[in-house]
Amino acid sequence: MKKLALSTLTFISISLLLILSFCFDSCKKDEDKKVDPPVSTEIVIGNWKATCGFGTFNFVVNSSQTYISEFSLNFDSWSMGNSTYNGTMTMSSTPGWQISNRQFSFSKNLNPFPPGSQMMTITGTFNAAGTGASGTWNANYDGVTDSGNWTAIPLNN
Repeated sequence: MKKLALSTLTFISISLLLILSFCFDSCKKDEDKKVDPPVSTEIVIGNWKATCGFGTFNFVVNSSQTYISEFSLNFDSWSMGNSTYNGTMTMSSTPGWQISNRQFSFSKNLNPFPPGSQMMTITGTFNAAGTGASGTWNANYDGVTDSGNWTAIPLNN
């Protein structure tokens, strides 16, 4: 009878070890399968507002999230060379400035009357959630340059 009890106890012990081993092994497999959350394919459509060194700028993301259809540059006592700029310049384009891989670039000569160049370049990237954007801006006004970073959020549309 002792042999039967001992072999039953041995069988139960080995069975428990196998079950525990399987559980721990499957837990480790679950850890290996962790993946980063997916990047949203959506970018908030409508009006956005960015803050930057020359003041602020607004832009409009179209309904298909593939173009920015309008930029408004809002200069707030921005000193550039011997001049100080105040006011707003709005530019629109059809279909607009393309958004590709969550990135965009805007470059425009703000001086409508030659000679002279007043080039403004804004580049940016939308975050993974599509709820924020950031990038750089660069201005070159007849050889005088200024640049900096910007961040933007969507406005309540």
